[in-house]
This record gives sequence, structure tokens and C-alpha cells, in this order.
Amino acid sequence: MLHSVFALILSAIHLLYSAWTMMKHSWIFVVRQYKSAVNNYSGKEELNQILNSVKRLNKIPAHLAIIIVNEKISYNDLANIVIWCIAARISCLSLYDHTGVLKKNEVKLHAALLEKWKEPPVIWGKAPLKNGISKGNGYSNGVSSNADRNIKEHFALQVLLLAPNEGREAFTTATRHICDSVLSGVLKVSSINEEFFEEELRLGTKEKPIFDPELAVWCGKYCCNCGFLPWHIRVTQFLHLNTHHDVRIEDFFSLLEKYSKCEQRFGK
Repeated sequence: MLHSVFALILSAIHLLYSAWTMMKHSWIFVVRQYKSAVNNYSGKEELNQILNSVKRLNKIPAHLAIIIVNEKISYNDLANIVIWCIAARISCLSLYDHTGVLKKNEVKLHAALLEKWKEPPVIWGKAPLKNGISKGNGYSNGVSSNADRNIKEHFALQVLLLAPNEGREAFTTATRHICDSVLSGVLKVSSINEEFFEEELRLGTKEKPIFDPELAVWCGKYCCNCGFLPWHIRVTQFLHLNTHHDVRIEDFFSLLEKYSKCEQRFGK
């Protein structure tokens, strides 16, 4: 009898919470649509808006990661985020989809971006050079490798499309490889240290590494990183975005503003 009462109470609470969540998201949707109708910015106006807004921030992430949790991919909205990152002078953008769909359909993202910008200053993939220009980004042991925020003529955004085989699966594969090497006598246990793991799990090359993301934004209802780069998020600040669908420039800047106010102590 008591069990049935508790079950009824929990069901009622769940129903009320679900109704409140639905009303909240509906209200957010209505407000967003209204703002979109009132503030119909052109692409050039958006770039100038971000460019002027980020000047007020104490810091911006050099390496931003977007984690798509449980949503269908909107290539048009991801293309907008790419453009906004260029305007904010973010050096590297990682887009992670745990289903692997985004990486398989990279051409769709290219097409969506080209519809908005004919020749976007973007480096696709892990190549660290474009026109002979070296790119540094992110943090290494808490030290910024991209301190110079001056707008450069040849600035380009590096875009990485990541899938599970570069996240938790890569960590598992590397661990298994190390264990097999030790068992076979090829590798000594004393040689296994943090630097060794860095070598095994490096995103870029040894000469031009891609450092850890400073800010990661997970998009969706559930708080989950879906196996995103477990070795590289030791000092990463995580923020939440309800959805990347119909994401607005105000949403993007709000994330940068929150990150700017975060105090990162790097274990100190």
C-alpha cells in the first residue's frame, strides 16, 4: 500500500516536471522566434556585432568544442557557429557527434557554410598550417598558446569534426595497445607516464599540436559528454545550451560571456 502511494507521488511529480519543462521550452521558442523577427540581422551585421562584443570580454576560448548529445544535426546552425567563431577570433572549433553522422556528412556542413560565405577562412581537419601560417590554440598545462588576440590579415579558423573513435574509443584503444606492448616486452612499465599518454592521444602532430579545448558546450536535454575526448578535458569549462537548433547570436555570445567570467585555477 505504502509503495503504491510513493509510486503515485513520484508519477505526479514527474508529470508536473514534464509539463513545466514543455511550457518552458515552448516559451523559449516563442521568444526566440519573436526576437528573430524583430532583429533580422544580415551576415555582415552579425560579424560586426560579435567583433565589437568580444572586445568587452576579459578572455575568449582559443579552442571551443560543441558536443551534440541527443539532437538531429542542423548543418545550417553549425555553419552559423563556424562563422561566429571566425568573427570572435577563436582559433579552433571542434564539433563532436557521438553517432558519427556529422563526420560522415562533412560535405553537408561545407555546403551549408559556402551558402553563407563564398570563401570562408577555415582550415578543415587537423592540418595546422594554411598559407604557411602556424596556428596555436588552447591550453597546455594551463598556459595559453594563443595569447595574441590581435586581428590578423590571414586569420583562419581550424574546424575539427570528431567522432567516438577519437574520443573514449581512442583512449580505450591506446590503453589496450599499451597493455599489449607491456605483455609482449616491447614497452617497459617505467616508460608509461603522462607524456607517453600525450604522445598516444595527441590530436595534432608533435610539431604542431592541437591543445585541449578551453570551453565545451553540450547541446541537448541530458548532461552528458558522450565520450568526448576524456584525456583532453582536464581543464575544460563545460556550459549547457538547450539546443543548437535555431541557435541565435545572443546565445553564442552569452556562452562566451559566461566563460569570460569563469576563474580557471588549473588545479592550484
